[in-house]
Amino acid sequence: MKSVEELIQYFNETFGFENPWPQTFEVDAELYGKCCQYVFTYYLEREQVVQTANHQVIALALGLIHGGLMFKNVELVIKK
Repeated sequence: MKSVEELIQYFNETFGFENPWPQTFEVDAELYGKCCQYVFTYYLEREQVVQTANHQVIALALGLIHGGLMFKNVELVIKK
């Protein structure tokens, strides 16, 4: 998978409503970075930010198993 949209489509088609979703999912570093940017953009576009004098703050969820980015309730882990 090369794009966030492909990853979302994969999750929806593979797991959907009927199958249990994995707790973790391995992606390469490039896709991990794209998912991070997707999360940032998602919150900024929906104005779900707290403005401070010098910053915009969002709530970023990290997984309990590896400390990876939570994306679609799945903890993304960078492939080694």
